[in-house]
Formats: sequence, C-alpha cells, structure tokens
Amino acid sequence: MLFTFYILNQRMELQVIFLRSLLFLMSFGCIFFDPYQSKRVVFVSMFILLLLAIFSKAIVLKFKSKLNYIIILVSLFLLIINQSIVFSLLFLFFFYLSTFFYKNTSLLIAENGVQIPGPIRSNLVAWSLLENVVFKDGLLTVDYKDNRIFQLMVKEPPSEFVAHDFNLFCKEQISLASAS
Repeated sequence: MLFTFYILNQRMELQVIFLRSLLFLMSFGCIFFDPYQSKRVVFVSMFILLLLAIFSKAIVLKFKSKLNYIIILVSLFLLIINQSIVFSLLFLFFFYLSTFFYKNTSLLIAENGVQIPGPIRSNLVAWSLLENVVFKDGLLTVDYKDNRIFQLMVKEPPSEFVAHDFNLFCKEQISLASAS
C-alpha cells in the first residue's frame, strides 16, 4: 500500500522572509559600498531599500507572478546605486539560491518506510526507527524513537475513512518492524 501526501506549499512566505533579510542586509551594505562618497545618496538608497523590505510582503502578494521582475529591478537598483556588479549579482545569487531550497514536495509512505522530503534530497526512514505516525486534522506527525518529531501540514487532507486506514496501516507497519 502506498500513501502520498502533498505538503502545504509555504514557499511564498519563506521567499518573503528571505527577501526581507536580503533587503535589510543590502540597505546597510550601502554604507560600506558608497562609490559617490555622498551621505545623502547613501541615506536615500538605504531608505528605499528599507521601505522595500518593510512592504515586501504586500509587493510580493500583489505581483506574485512577476516576482522575478521585481528581483531583477532591485538588483538593477543596487547596481546603479553602488556601481558594483558584484553587489547586485550577490543579491540575485542569494535570492535564487533560496528558491532552490524551497521546492514543492510530497511525502510518500509505503511498506518499506517513510520518505521524508529534504531541501536537497529525500530521506527514507525505516519503520524500525519510528515510534508512531499519525494523521489528524490536516497535520501529519512522524514520531521517531529517539524523541524527534517531524510535523507537516498537508495540502489536501484525505477523507476521514482514508485517514483512519492510513493510521491503521502505520500502526501495523510499526508493530511489524518492532516485532522483527
């Protein structure tokens, strides 16, 4: 028997957090990379970047399909203000690095174990390492024997009947693994 759970995608929230962090860092980086030697230009650019950081969630939610264009525009703004291609390329690199780590994922549960998604690759956890696996109220909980807990919000929760069958299947697999 194979169960597949699609994990709730929180990529947009994570991108907003990462974008805010980068914009705050870049705004204070303007102090150190000041080609104009003008405090007025530094403070204006810091102010603009800080405003972008503060209102980044509203901007991303309004233009979510055009997020790449916004990132490129901010990178061009950094290039114009600092006259350093390295500074703007670092911004682009770190932002797109964040998109690499936050992929859409699914969790697979079968007779051989639980395949838990990770940022780079998925890990297959054997049933013998697990204490309990429970699905309830849209939350999937994987409890390890070494007192670690892994919880995920599921995108499309199955019906109560399927959830009950899933919980029974997991208890059966854990009892079979602990018996052998």
